[in-house]
Amino acid sequence: MTRQIDQDSKRKPEEPGPSVLVVDSSTLLKGQRELIVRHADSRYRLRLTASNKLIMTK
Repeated sequence: MTRQIDQDSKRKPEEPGPSVLVVDSSTLLKGQRELIVRHADSRYRLRLTASNKLIMTK
């Protein structure tokens, strides 16, 4: 019996599939250090840290 390996499970997280939209963080932030993302009835804060990392909190 052979087992087929799902191709997505072998893909690295930084390599999105062909149908995944890729947006550069600088495009989203537009020179700012943070932005608010509205999703349904919730708001999320996307923040660029001093060490140049992104943090999203609810």
